[in-house]
Amino acid sequence: MARVVGLVALVASSVVLSTAAADPSRDFGQVNGYRRDSSGIYPDAKPPTELKHPGNLRWEAQIPGWGEGSPVVVGGKVFLMSEPAPDKYWPELLCYSLADGKLLWSKELDSAEAMFPNDEAKRNDATAKWKQHVDALRAGIMRRWDYLDLTDPAEKKAALAKAEELGYRVDRRFGGIHLGKVENPAEEFGFNFGGWYPNYPSVIGIVYPTPVTDGKHIYVTTWHGLVACFDLDGNRQWLTHQRVDLPKVHNCGCSGARSPIIYKNLLISDLGDAVYAFDRATGEMRWSDEIKCSTIVSPGILTVPTGGGGTADVLWAAGAQVYLLPEGKRLKLDGWNPVNHGTMTLVKYDEPDVVFIDGQGEHCGWTDKGKCDQPPPAALRCKLEGDTLKVTVLWTGLGGEQYKGSSHCPNMVYYGGKLFFPGKSGVIFDALTGDVVAGDPKSKKNNLVADTHHMLKIANGKLYGLKGSGTRKGGDMTPGAIMQVSTPEGKIIATSKIPELPLNDADRAIIRQTSSQWKSGSKGWGTFAYSGSDTFTFGPDCTIIRGNARLYCFGKETK
Repeated sequence: MARVVGLVALVASSVVLSTAAADPSRDFGQVNGYRRDSSGIYPDAKPPTELKHPGNLRWEAQIPGWGEGSPVVVGGKVFLMSEPAPDKYWPELLCYSLADGKLLWSKELDSAEAMFPNDEAKRNDATAKWKQHVDALRAGIMRRWDYLDLTDPAEKKAALAKAEELGYRVDRRFGGIHLGKVENPAEEFGFNFGGWYPNYPSVIGIVYPTPVTDGKHIYVTTWHGLVACFDLDGNRQWLTHQRVDLPKVHNCGCSGARSPIIYKNLLISDLGDAVYAFDRATGEMRWSDEIKCSTIVSPGILTVPTGGGGTADVLWAAGAQVYLLPEGKRLKLDGWNPVNHGTMTLVKYDEPDVVFIDGQGEHCGWTDKGKCDQPPPAALRCKLEGDTLKVTVLWTGLGGEQYKGSSHCPNMVYYGGKLFFPGKSGVIFDALTGDVVAGDPKSKKNNLVADTHHMLKIANGKLYGLKGSGTRKGGDMTPGAIMQVSTPEGKIIATSKIPELPLNDADRAIIRQTSSQWKSGSKGWGTFAYSGSDTFTFGPDCTIIRGNARLYCFGKETK
């Protein structure tokens, strides 16, 4: 891809969503996106410490389909991206009332319209071929669930034989029927199946990223390259599209999960194999560059000293690739091997020239999974000298070896001079020295930091983590969740076990067609009440949790 730089004057805005400017005293409700401003700190939120059902469940609302993106709260509203409902073909942006969970409005995100706004014939052709592809995917998914629901061995054997005759890949161990290579007539348009595991029935896979808001508008991106802006009442301000050729990065589905951020008057988003900067007011692309990376890393922003005695803002994108802001000039990176990152980068909000690299769990993209010259986690201090971002490694790994906690691919969080890694193997580091403040890195029984599958967040001076229950019932995963809360000193102060909440027939139809899981039948993770990445966020006095088919709001316990 040719690199494009727009030579235009950029008018600065007072709203900045970046880890560089993550001031914990700022009103979280005015700037909110991935982990609020990527820091994971919600300074004005005072959510409940314990969650009880039905004790402090304020409301629950049905959502059309599964998704990995977190909800965001702004202006007394909750915004959420959803996979296509069973009777639709494009994802939706949803807006709910924070007070009672009422659906206020929804907007379908039509990629064909975004790609061909002025060519009806091409738009209709793209739409027809995409619908044909989605119908084929759904037919495969339903065939698989029907197979899993069979109990008679002869019937199961016959179902496998029929599936194989129709061209599906089959086995006798992992779910039986898999999609394999389903013909995709819409591939010429860049419309690809984007499930985590293409060989398994999964989601349509368009809405992994979390939306982002500046307090007046909500911005969204999808894996198909749709980028759009709406006001908080649902009036579309602009819609644009950048083609994303997924096969280049499809070895890791996480590359579609990078969430956009706001920098002054730019909306910055990694879409597949490129990073883009759009004008927030118009949607016009200001600059772009190719990214040779397939990991989940969402971009972050550093503010670094320069050789001339001033400071400069630098975008740290997946790759790791670095750019001077706002013009998007590509910088050289000296002192850090770009492949040695992880599932996330985190900028130290009180010293925004320092960036942390986690190196946790799956999809992390470091050399030989951490067995490298600069094993993660790490803390890097940066300085701009000419066209080069000079990195001083403050610390890396533990005793020269990578540290990997117990969780799947969780977020770390920085707070009060400490770096927190979640989970039973989670420990607390001194952020600038890498010394272990609390916990034994070799132990799986530390119980110091709130456990989570993906998200670790801070509100009211406490750490919050959400994960699946992990318990089994009849060989299947029990549909439920656990939220833990811990203190910065390393003490678990609350563990709330949330049971499976009742699902109606519409819920089950949604989950059956859009489930992200494949390991067990429709009585297992197929009816899992909470989303695969355990996403949640905070309102001023509540916790909002995303499920596969439901959105839940827990607040102060009612009597």
